[in-house]
Amino acid sequence: MVPATMTPSLLVQPSPFLRAVVLAAGLLLVPPTAWSKSAKEVFRQAAPSVVVVLALGRDGAATGQGSGVVVGRTEVVTNCHVVEKAAGIAVRQASDHTGETTWRMKASVLARNDERDLCLLHVDQLSDPPAPSTARLGSAKTLSVGEEVYAIGAPRGLELSLSRGIVSQLRGVLGKRRGPLIQTDAAISLGSSGGGLFNANGELVGITTFKWRGENLNFALPADWVRELRERGRSALEAAKLRTQCAEDPDFDCLVALALMDAKGMEDAGLRRLTLTNIAWALRDITAMQTKAGNVADAIQTAQKIDDAGVRATVLRGIIIAYRDIVTAQAKAGNVTSALNTAQKINDAEWRTEILAEIAVTQAKAGNVADALETTQKIDHAGGRAAILTLIAAAEVEAGEAQAARKTLANAINAARTIDDAEWRSRAWFVIAGMQMELGNVPDALNAAQKIDDAERRAKVLAEIAVTQAKAGNVADALETTQRIDDAESRATALRVIAAAQAKAREPQAARKTLANAINAAQTINNAYRRASALEDIKTAHRDIATAQAKAGNVADALETTQRINDAEWRARTLTGIAATQAKMGERQAARNTFAEAINAAQTIDSAQPRSSRLKEIATAQAEAGERQAARNTFAEAINATQRIDAPDLRT
Repeated sequence: MVPATMTPSLLVQPSPFLRAVVLAAGLLLVPPTAWSKSAKEVFRQAAPSVVVVLALGRDGAATGQGSGVVVGRTEVVTNCHVVEKAAGIAVRQASDHTGETTWRMKASVLARNDERDLCLLHVDQLSDPPAPSTARLGSAKTLSVGEEVYAIGAPRGLELSLSRGIVSQLRGVLGKRRGPLIQTDAAISLGSSGGGLFNANGELVGITTFKWRGENLNFALPADWVRELRERGRSALEAAKLRTQCAEDPDFDCLVALALMDAKGMEDAGLRRLTLTNIAWALRDITAMQTKAGNVADAIQTAQKIDDAGVRATVLRGIIIAYRDIVTAQAKAGNVTSALNTAQKINDAEWRTEILAEIAVTQAKAGNVADALETTQKIDHAGGRAAILTLIAAAEVEAGEAQAARKTLANAINAARTIDDAEWRSRAWFVIAGMQMELGNVPDALNAAQKIDDAERRAKVLAEIAVTQAKAGNVADALETTQRIDDAESRATALRVIAAAQAKAREPQAARKTLANAINAAQTINNAYRRASALEDIKTAHRDIATAQAKAGNVADALETTQRINDAEWRARTLTGIAATQAKMGERQAARNTFAEAINAAQTIDSAQPRSSRLKEIATAQAEAGERQAARNTFAEAINATQRIDAPDLRT
């Protein structure tokens, strides 16, 4: 196998990687290229992008020659073995049949991949007139066996030579998606190394590199690899420019950018990750010092240089929190002007909104509502402005200035109507609805609640409205409001409170119906823990309602309410309370009957430990009611239940 360069001193054996690739052949068939051109058209289009690459000695004289292809404004791709031992590199445009002399341009290696034998050269003067054209990059993955291809290069110094052949085979290299090695019978010779292999559309599909022992066994590297090398080259060029800039003006920004670029260019993934992490934490420490010194704007600017998004977000949040604390302290100390000046240094609109909000709230709570309103006008964010205006309205209500509060709230509503962001809109209408409730404007509160996009917030507000209506005795309105609540848990909570209000109004039948609806709502809660908690609250409501009914003398209603409790333990506890109430009212026989029902309910409890506990409670209540013998009997049953508890330490 012989590299297709011209000078014997530059002949090198191809890398073991390429040798293994050729020996481990794999067929990769892809659809043929369409819209093909004639050989003449391909040459006319592609030849201007092929150049001569010269390896120079220490004296500047050419010691070897190969080919190259222009792939960018100042970029030429060639084989690394063409320039491997050169003291210097030059590129010149290839000469045609006229023999016109072309001028040399100094070149340097911008990026290289020795394993693939591909080097990307940077040529500053390449774009100067008369500039060569840039090859159109194709892909070796689009080739198929038998497809015509054309090699253009400078074999044995014969510049701009065209040879035609076919794709003899596509040899697998790291899987088809990375581009196959192209085997072709298109003639290449010494000096062709680094030249172009073009398809019938004039697209560069390969870089002619070496020939195998024998005739017509020629190989080209896939043009797909050129793309990858160019990406690396761009990074190298940016680093070179940055290095020059840093040498001329070594400021902090430049040095950080250079450190990050060098770290990203490290081939060892572990070392690259470690270096980037170290840079991130070093920048974090710098921001901490800047923040502590009060240079918050500088700290934010430093934090923006942190490459790791997670670390950057954490650091920025820490800076802003520290900044907010400074501003709040200034505002509380009465240095509002200083606080406002500090806040205006924040570049981030959302964080500036939060800090200005802190100042406005501090002013409002201190009774400086006019100043708070003036500060609010500095907030660009409509959502933040609406929320703060609502809080100021709350401060005005607390100060007894209801009329001023209504005016402020109207401004908050106007601001809320202009909010585009769904999250901020929900937050604003949430606090507005709550404020409307404070002012007693239930219809307005309901309207505000309906504008909340977030289902959870909307449900919470509607539940609070329903509870407020129920406690005010407007049970019908409360039930109507409850119908608007989508969230099962919030609906169950509201219904439970409404039922209590109905029971207080001596409407036991309505209260029981409402509690039944509350149970139905609770049972649809998806989260098992929340579902159990809601059902437990409803059981407590049953007990409280039954107890209240008994105390009010509505014992029959109390007993009927208790029958609605499915849980034996809770039914026993509720019946015990009713019996105690009956005993205090002097209804001793009724109390004995109810105690008996309580005991029966307790006896149906499956688990021995809660059964024993309930029986002890009943026995205690009986003793307090003067039923000492009955209490002894019940306590004996409690002891029997205790003996059945499996865990000895629970048998008390």
